[in-house]
Amino acid sequence: MTLKIERNAPIRWSIITRMVMVFIFVYIVASCEFLNKNNQPKLDLSKLQLKKDIIAFTFSKVPKIYSGLVKLDGEIVLIDKELERLKEIEAEFPNQKQIVITERNNWKKVKKDLHSSLSNLEKEVEKIYVTHLVNKENGTELINKNMKPLVDTINKALEASSPHTKRLIVVEKKTFLANLKDRLSG
Repeated sequence: MTLKIERNAPIRWSIITRMVMVFIFVYIVASCEFLNKNNQPKLDLSKLQLKKDIIAFTFSKVPKIYSGLVKLDGEIVLIDKELERLKEIEAEFPNQKQIVITERNNWKKVKKDLHSSLSNLEKEVEKIYVTHLVNKENGTELINKNMKPLVDTINKALEASSPHTKRLIVVEKKTFLANLKDRLSG
């Protein structure tokens, strides 16, 4: 019996070693993918009126606000896609126009509220950016002073729109590596 254990022991260690090496490799690849994708700001936010320099500034100096701006932009993009879909339905079924009009009006109200919040946020972010350009100390002070109210404004806008837009979000099937990367990164 002792002989049998000795012969199988190197095989077991070999399998364990290979599994550990594969895990380390997958972890390194997933970490590199995550860092490469999130190291640069997304500057082409279609619904924002801010200049790219200001968006890059928020990414580097106030990432919570940048993240909120990206989410608000995404919500508005979703609503625009839904409004386009409703327009197509209205054209296809003109006899049922009233149903579509009611739904479209609801979406327009949600979009208007988001645009209003976004407009106010853009003014404040631009004010912080210009203050920081003129005097970095005053800009940093303004960031610290306005961070919580701006984040609260973002959260309120998202809380108001997310009950409407959550049904529009398409859940994508992720690959094993994408799931692993998500778990390792956050």
